[in-house]
Amino acid sequence: MKIAFFGAGRAGLSLYLFFRKKGLEVRGIYSRRGEKALEDLEETDQIKIVPFESLREADVIIITVEDKSIEIIADTLVKSGIGATIGHVSGSLPSSLIKKEGRFSIHPAMSLASKEAYKNLEKAIFSIEGDERGIKVARDLVETLGVRYVEIDTENKALYHAACVIASNYLVAIELMAKTILNNIGFDEKIAENLVLSLAEGTLLNMKRLGIKRALTGPISRGDWDTVRKHMDELSRKNEVILKAYVALADYLKSIVDE
Repeated sequence: MKIAFFGAGRAGLSLYLFFRKKGLEVRGIYSRRGEKALEDLEETDQIKIVPFESLREADVIIITVEDKSIEIIADTLVKSGIGATIGHVSGSLPSSLIKKEGRFSIHPAMSLASKEAYKNLEKAIFSIEGDERGIKVARDLVETLGVRYVEIDTENKALYHAACVIASNYLVAIELMAKTILNNIGFDEKIAENLVLSLAEGTLLNMKRLGIKRALTGPISRGDWDTVRKHMDELSRKNEVILKAYVALADYLKSIVDE
């Protein structure tokens, strides 16, 4: 199966390197920026930029561009007469954006903050969906990669992606809120960051060891609402945005504890 990627951003480069590491036949990656896409890479990365016409030789083309450009790129590929099975890597958008038979989406549930993420992609759980022909190709890809995967219904993609965003991006938001509070009461920047990350790391370890729900500690788990009200009183005088987030999360955790 000859594979090519369309788009040399962080996702494209990470997946390119991961697929090659796992022994798949990756012919190259097309970038509208051409060789400029490789300016920040090391020679050892051995990434091959290919011209658009060479995509015709691929059996599978995986679109790895920003979500807003996927449909445009897919239409370009289809209208050019390329016969390959086409997929994309968006977690939120359906494969039906690709208007041809033989389409799929494949999404690794992992933050791809840089191309170096490829070194950890084998730990990710991939989601796949597509039409009958496309899902067979996607299934073959993830099984060859040897990764864990789930097949999801197209109509559930937005909720699936919302869960991924909460687990990853919102975690960053929560830690930034905690760090902001510490900075505002005089904590040194580095001390505040290390304190917050130390707490977060410990909690993640507890969630892995005990399960997510059983890892909950603190005033809400104990029903200590006097302490929660003190937090809210202080936040109401200091930061309304963080207060709203605190109240929303406290209400959610209370509903969990009360179950």
